[in-house]
Amino acid sequence: MEVNPVAIVNHFGMLVAKEFPQYSQANPTEFEGLIAKKLLDRFYAILTDAVFEQDDDLEEIFPSQGSSFSQELVVDEAGTSVRPEFTGGIPVERKLEILKLIEQHPNWSIQTIQRHGGKEFKHRCYKKQWEDHVKAGGTRYEKLKHINKYTWERFQEARKGLQSVKDRHLQAWAVQALQSFRDSSFMFSASHGWVNDFKKRYGISSRKITRLVSKNDVRSMDEILKNAAAFQVDVK
Repeated sequence: MEVNPVAIVNHFGMLVAKEFPQYSQANPTEFEGLIAKKLLDRFYAILTDAVFEQDDDLEEIFPSQGSSFSQELVVDEAGTSVRPEFTGGIPVERKLEILKLIEQHPNWSIQTIQRHGGKEFKHRCYKKQWEDHVKAGGTRYEKLKHINKYTWERFQEARKGLQSVKDRHLQAWAVQALQSFRDSSFMFSASHGWVNDFKKRYGISSRKITRLVSKNDVRSMDEILKNAAAFQVDVK
């Protein structure tokens, strides 16, 4: 969008006159001239670096829903609900704890393992599955739940701080959570489908806003999303 610098300065002058009505127009002193030159440098920087951006500002409309949704349902990049695996959604930390118990007592029966604190271990086939889950940093459900939980917590922090939140912030937070995993088989893209379903499940609404932002802010958000794609290529 092309802007008229003179129009901006004229309007700025009106705002300054309104803000400081006790001062009248006069020839500037040397010091005031130096301040004006500093303002011009800053004005030029804003013109060259700033862009108008029209986007959705996000806000929570159903405050009670987020916590309950995050406990049970998670969504993948296609917007599809994912539920815990048939092993009961046991946290990976708990699986590791029971696997250590089994490693210490390889000859114990399932019943003995259960009596000594491994009540979730109900089938021998769990051992290989759990070992794979621990090696991968958790199941797909656990990873998606972590991504959703992390994104939800960042959203709440931003809104409590009265910060503007957009779809791309949700995507960036999801990507940040994704980068905590080192699993080449786990793919997640923080797609628009995931964002839309995430907002629906967590009771988040959108309203159109137009604001002035730095090109660096736009680039940094784009870089985060690009780095996520590169990250997933690197871990393969």
